[in-house]
Amino acid sequence: MTDILQQDDFTETSLIDSLLGITLKNPTYNGKSSGLNLLLNSGKFNLISSDSLKNELLSWPQAVEEMVEDELVSQNINRNRYTPLISEYVSLNDLTYVTAQDFKNLVKSRTSKMSDNYKGLFHDPKFENLLYELEFLIIVAKANAQDLINKAYHISRIIDKELEKDD
Repeated sequence: MTDILQQDDFTETSLIDSLLGITLKNPTYNGKSSGLNLLLNSGKFNLISSDSLKNELLSWPQAVEEMVEDELVSQNINRNRYTPLISEYVSLNDLTYVTAQDFKNLVKSRTSKMSDNYKGLFHDPKFENLLYELEFLIIVAKANAQDLINKAYHISRIIDKELEKDD
């Protein structure tokens, strides 16, 4: 996208629409914690003998909450600042149609009465700054996701060790 910001030739509009459409999506964590919640809220949590496993399980909800908080910040910026700015220059209809190709049967192409102004968008300093701000938040989200993955593997290894002790 940053390469496109540097150019003035906007003949490949479907590519630009596709890239802009992708930027309208936010990463989200949809993990299920009902099993962990049930364990934590039942009296059975105290049956776990490993203190390190207990500590890791107790810290999991906080790690997830921190990641979700960052996602909400990103969603807020996207919905309240980024999308409105883009919609001043480009038809959201064009962006969503090109991006929603997985839903071809549900999304119909409509002709927009709006003429796209890619040059104006790409030369607007607010757009460039918002793009970099969202990029930073995605980098943070990716790091948080990797931390959760590492934490899950660590919990799994602790459980494996505990099970080996019982054998």
